[in-house]
Amino acid sequence: MRLTKKRAIDWTIELWEWLAETGGRKGRWEGWEKYGESDFECFLCDYGFSLESQSMCMRCPYHDMFGKCEIAPTFYCSWRKAKSVSGRKKYAKLFLAQMFEVRDGKG
Repeated sequence: MRLTKKRAIDWTIELWEWLAETGGRKGRWEGWEKYGESDFECFLCDYGFSLESQSMCMRCPYHDMFGKCEIAPTFYCSWRKAKSVSGRKKYAKLFLAQMFEVRDGKG
């Protein structure tokens, strides 16, 4: 199945809704069984990856609106560094809000 921009955004939102609700880690999400494995545990990275440039950000819709997610300070970085479930929930909700902006073309 080809990963489209819309699918990448929708599936990313579904993943981050689960992360915001549970405070879990991406690797434990049951959606991987439903949608298949991701090379980067991120549908946006999978969609955005370019063999020519070896970059995951090349076509990433999040990157287009907010910049590189893995460079602090971002909600994604804060989520990754969070030690507690409540911290992961907090930053997952903030990242999820940005994903809704990406989906809706606001930002």
